[in-house]
Amino acid sequence: MEFLREDGIFISESHYLLPLIETLQYDTIYHEHLRYYSVTALKYLLEMHGMEIINTRRIPTHGGSIRVYAARKGKYPVRDSAAQTLETERRELSDAKLKAFKQNVVNSKLSLYALLRDIKRQGARVYGVGAPSRASTLINYVAWTTEFWIVSWK
Repeated sequence: MEFLREDGIFISESHYLLPLIETLQYDTIYHEHLRYYSVTALKYLLEMHGMEIINTRRIPTHGGSIRVYAARKGKYPVRDSAAQTLETERRELSDAKLKAFKQNVVNSKLSLYALLRDIKRQGARVYGVGAPSRASTLINYVAWTTEFWIVSWK
């Protein structure tokens, strides 16, 4: 059974790996957002099913998402955006850039430790309001313990 008409266009909108790495959004990886896609990976998947990417568009949703337009191979002209996005990924998702991301995540954790240490030494307080999932991810990754928290109940 076919799910896409012969002249149909498939549109996918996904969390995008590139802005996650560009802006160090490692705290967005949690139970609701387990997958971050690259156009390179989506291209591979779509080609396995006789489709090609005909257009891409970066959108700001969720800190950076990607909208990919695909169709049966050869049905529509391929816009420049598809090749440009793939080239950007080739450049920006290199092994060196991924290793740098890993180190930047560690550096972020160490910087946060230093900030909290300094705040505690000054006798100041950190207050948090709400419980966003990103905060839970950050707190667990950084392994904040009660020594960093000054809690007062009134």
